[in-house]
Amino acid sequence: MLKYVRPEEKYVEQFLEAMQESYDNDVREWLPLLPVHYDMYRTIWKRFYQILEDGSLLPENVPASLFRWAIEDEVFIGQYGIAHQLSEEKAMELGHISYAVRHSKWRQGYGYKILSEAIRHCHTLGISPIYIAVHPDNSASVHLIEKCGFRFSRELIDANGVVVHICRLEQDE
Repeated sequence: MLKYVRPEEKYVEQFLEAMQESYDNDVREWLPLLPVHYDMYRTIWKRFYQILEDGSLLPENVPASLFRWAIEDEVFIGQYGIAHQLSEEKAMELGHISYAVRHSKWRQGYGYKILSEAIRHCHTLGISPIYIAVHPDNSASVHLIEKCGFRFSRELIDANGVVVHICRLEQDE
């Protein structure tokens, strides 16, 4: 059974292994760290997540976000993030939720469980409607987002010139 925890030291190496799986398998949707940054991350990970959640020290274009790691049998499975201080206008650009499953755990139902927990967490924070961004060519993610009740809201071009779909979920859906 999955448990959701704030990032913890005992899972940092597994998190980095998951990053390496993404890198090795050319997964571009989830590469928050490049291998050259792993050693630095090992020393600053705790402060990094504190700053992200608090948001006061972040550049204007980086939203405050809280993260939870999905753990099963003491193994890092994936994570979700919630940008919990966004205006609706900004949420319609960036989305509230990000989620990821480590490559070796794909197609085992973890994406649905992690995204469902992120939605539940958003509800407890009073976030409604909830927005999520997805690359339309990521068919597995598009399918999962629709399965969780999100509906297409708008299309935009992100800062890197990539087409992104913003999807919306109402509280009562």
